Amino acid sequence: MLSYDGVEISSIDINDVKEEDLVNVGSQEQTFDYVQEKLNIFKHIFVHGQNYSFQPFNPDEYKLNFVNQGDQVVVPVEIGSIVFCILASMYPTYYDFNMYDNCLGGKINFSDKGGKNVFQHSGDRVENQTLLHYFKLTSVPEVGKAGHRIAPFITGYRCTPLKRFHEHSPANLLFDHKKKIIHIIQFPIDEASVGDATLGIPGAGEFKDGFLYFDVFNNPETCMGDAPSYKQPETDEKLKMAIQRFSYCREESSNSPKDLLNQITMEVDEVKIKENERCEVEPHILLVEIGNVKGIQTNFAKLFSFKSASMCMW
Repeated sequence: MLSYDGVEISSIDINDVKEEDLVNVGSQEQTFDYVQEKLNIFKHIFVHGQNYSFQPFNPDEYKLNFVNQGDQVVVPVEIGSIVFCILASMYPTYYDFNMYDNCLGGKINFSDKGGKNVFQHSGDRVENQTLLHYFKLTSVPEVGKAGHRIAPFITGYRCTPLKRFHEHSPANLLFDHKKKIIHIIQFPIDEASVGDATLGIPGAGEFKDGFLYFDVFNNPETCMGDAPSYKQPETDEKLKMAIQRFSYCREESSNSPKDLLNQITMEVDEVKIKENERCEVEPHILLVEIGNVKGIQTNFAKLFSFKSASMCMW
């Protein structure tokens, strides 16, 4: 494996790393096919949104984009539109989608659908053994205020560990209805990533000037907890921590993809690779982020990052 520390590239031997300690990263093509299949199941709901009190849209007219961990995605938001949704197989049980509103202080879920929150929950919609949960933006005026932050989070029904959903690859989606893009939020739920946690927070966002700026965390917050009661005391602590982890509202780059690729080429040319050199490192997690061209167009900040831990991740 090659690692880059910002100055030079060195090689690291990972032959002795156990397979179960490696994070499984599926191909994006398989992910796109899975999401498209699940969207088709609920297409009749999306195109007839007026019957469900949200602005209708046709998912066939949208393109899919994978948002990697560590990236920020910006989407315009409009009252009455679906902003987030999850699509998940009903195995082993409900993959529950929840929303925390830091400003208003409310958590909504399949049972408590409204309240102190800028979103309204759809409740359970199940067809062909597939679950749909979505959040519709309501008419709460606080949306326009800078600093209004939210954190969507996932819980396993009746404290089911998130790792048990991993095999069926649930999808966490964020909608850009202006550009007609469905963003797939990366949220690994294999055992190496989430352990035995029953609650996971993939990121946090902030509203500003009619847009939602959403950070996808490099390392999601995880803990024990489940909807709708959230009896575990660490749940509120983790949600507040996630809100604090939001970076800032970054302006979208005006550079063209060609300019950005040229910039990367120049930077790589300046890196000196030491041949036949190995480096010894303390036990740690190595997170390798690999994105497609679309992902590269929006964020080149980090190709590799290191986090302290007791295992290696790929």
